[in-house]
Amino acid sequence: MNTRLAYAVLVFFIVLGLGIGILLINRPQNHCSEIYRGDADIKFSGGQLRAEKEQTEASREKGLSGRSCIADNQAMLFVFDKSGYYPFWMKDMKFNIDMIWLNSDKQVVYTADNVAASSYPRTFVSDKPAQYVVEVAAGQASKLGLVSGRQLFF
Repeated sequence: MNTRLAYAVLVFFIVLGLGIGILLINRPQNHCSEIYRGDADIKFSGGQLRAEKEQTEASREKGLSGRSCIADNQAMLFVFDKSGYYPFWMKDMKFNIDMIWLNSDKQVVYTADNVAASSYPRTFVSDKPAQYVVEVAAGQASKLGLVSGRQLFF
């Protein structure tokens, strides 16, 4: 192989490697192509989540069951008529999530982090009364600072 061709091949692979590296660095950390309704924006100091709101017994029972993923900027918001102790399960789940219970003032009162899809039939429930529950991708509650006492707006 002559020197000029070898040099061209080397340059090609360097450029290819840089291109792949840039693509990997710039891609979303947790991309999900699953379609979610954008019923509500959940806002908090330093961030926002686009949420699908579940308000009926049937839709709350189904939740994220059967879905293939949830992106880092997505959430599912469960709304109950009054404060109480609402247990959640991972029936038919395909991925791990964080569960965040909020009181009637929309303050975080309890979280269950990185709940395994395989944990069904175990249930998870707040140790304090809650009126709302937010489900996000595993690791997001901590990453976004959605910890006890944090105020959310929606």
